[in-house]
Amino acid sequence: MNEELLWPLPPEFTTISQRFGEHPEWYVPYGLAGHEGWDLPCPIETPTFTTHDGWIDPSWRGEYGNSVRIYGEGFFTFHAHLVRTIGAYGQTVRAGQIIGWTGDTGVRDDGTPSCRGRHLHWGIKVDGVANAAFKDWLNPEPFLRRETMKTGWHLGNEGEITELDWRIMEILVPGCVVWMPG
Repeated sequence: MNEELLWPLPPEFTTISQRFGEHPEWYVPYGLAGHEGWDLPCPIETPTFTTHDGWIDPSWRGEYGNSVRIYGEGFFTFHAHLVRTIGAYGQTVRAGQIIGWTGDTGVRDDGTPSCRGRHLHWGIKVDGVANAAFKDWLNPEPFLRRETMKTGWHLGNEGEITELDWRIMEILVPGCVVWMPG
């Protein structure tokens, strides 16, 4: 993967309410070591954008609710808990296109809501990169475009890039410069 990703929401929504790997106690019952993506809080009906060129697979995915997978070359990103999506399976999209609107959809097998408030759940998987503790989901941070970070995105002092993130960045994103909290 040689692509840097755009931010998936309008620039006024840069808060990350739940980061990759957080709250393991919530995710162990699902076979995960912690949260498998980022949660980005925003009002219902906030537009969400493609973060890269590719093709889309919009569908209902149980606990993730209305969601869209955007497939690039050798990877896909995932936008979940949407109130609605646009586009059809296999449709080609360009980075920055609206592909849906945020919400709070999703339901567990027992019928209870799975979404903890209004937000976009955003994740990434890269072909051939194993991360068994998170069912191959990866921390999105190393894949974000540097300019995105200059517009106000930040992790805050508690953010941390793991050894796996560094390995992925060095191998799959040559030349990528990651902003580190200072």
